[in-house]
Amino acid sequence: MLILTYCSVDESSIESSLGVSEYSYYFVYKKFKKILDSMAAHAVQRCNLEELDRLYFESLARHEECICLFFSAPHNIPEGLRCPVVPVFAWEFDRLPEGILGGFKNDWGYQLAKAGWAITHSNYTKSSVHKSITSDYPIAVMPSPVWDDFKSLHSKPNRAFDLEATLRCRGRVLDTAQDSLGVREVNGEVRYSGVVYLSVFNPHDLRKNWDDLVKAFCYAFKSEGNATLVLKLTHTDCSQFFKQLARDLERMGGFSCRVIAVQAYLESQSYFDLIKNSHYVVNSSIGEGQCLPLMEGMSAGKPAITPNHTSMLDYVSSSNAFVVESGVEPSFWPHDPRQAYRTLSYRIQWDSLCDAFTSSYELFTAKNSAYISMSDDAFMTMRDHCSESIIQNKLAKFIKSKLGNYRSFNEEWSQLDISYKHKLKRFLRPVKRKLVHGLTKRGQQ
Repeated sequence: MLILTYCSVDESSIESSLGVSEYSYYFVYKKFKKILDSMAAHAVQRCNLEELDRLYFESLARHEECICLFFSAPHNIPEGLRCPVVPVFAWEFDRLPEGILGGFKNDWGYQLAKAGWAITHSNYTKSSVHKSITSDYPIAVMPSPVWDDFKSLHSKPNRAFDLEATLRCRGRVLDTAQDSLGVREVNGEVRYSGVVYLSVFNPHDLRKNWDDLVKAFCYAFKSEGNATLVLKLTHTDCSQFFKQLARDLERMGGFSCRVIAVQAYLESQSYFDLIKNSHYVVNSSIGEGQCLPLMEGMSAGKPAITPNHTSMLDYVSSSNAFVVESGVEPSFWPHDPRQAYRTLSYRIQWDSLCDAFTSSYELFTAKNSAYISMSDDAFMTMRDHCSESIIQNKLAKFIKSKLGNYRSFNEEWSQLDISYKHKLKRFLRPVKRKLVHGLTKRGQQ
């Protein structure tokens, strides 16, 4: 069997693509590609959109089955594609985008129904798909397999505050330990110490809610000089963020804690060191499709400070995190220019976030076994949630169980002049066939 893979971002473009649309799919693709390469029964080949159908028909000519794992949002699947596509996508809202955003191509329910099956990263997204399409739509939940890459960082923490950590980077840094709040260019080392809280996010993504995080940290630790917050930014242009962060910090008045914001593309070892030298990983978002930085930190045994909603419901608990309270409120899809309220998001309780900071600091400085226990629970939870062996087994079973919908390639699919619509009618289950017909009719009206 030939498994084709598609992702719009590659190794050569990722550094310049940080924070832009689709950039996070590259990191998901890399993790899945690793386990795909280890599935000996399959050949794996990356391709671009122009190659998909050619490689597919060449595979048919060899009497070899072929599918494409499509690491991108469903609306990016090309119209008229002959190759069977399995969308691999993330989503963090309770309903899928509908065709009112620009026709049936932007109706995710239509695109997923046409594909016939899909892979996503959380049970929350799976529920959203079933709510928007049908309760028996075949979609598998497979988070990105990140645990194996970070498991070696899990170790007994050193409780000495005076041990200085070092981050090697080349980029822009704002550091409240400096005389001013100006941003400086750094090509070398940033040194820090204390109880270290790490948050990794795209500052242009309003869902990340970073301003609540910074204000809560500074308020909780206004008299504590041994608390350090490191903000690792994932965007190529953070000029506006630095300006707003400086304004917010000035308005907070005097505080003893330290805030460091870093805009830099980190090499793998520098990123590993950043996680290893942290004591907690922090998230304050209104919704997550899976939250790779949180998963990576917890895979390294770092307890979390985070709300427990959307994708985090699958792996966050009071045993491995200081859970921040939250509640639903009306919201809009991020790419909806109308900003019409068609879905829900989660507003965190700011005082609960403050309490989580102070409680986590007290737990770590108490020097008892409770922090170790929480660290071990985070490590073990992520092993069961997103280790390579777990995801590889899920992926192999999903492909094997669902491939029957597209079998008989040699006999049934050799007639290359059969229309795509006719193929759908012949090979998709009747309930999906009816659904596609209804969605297509709606999109034409």
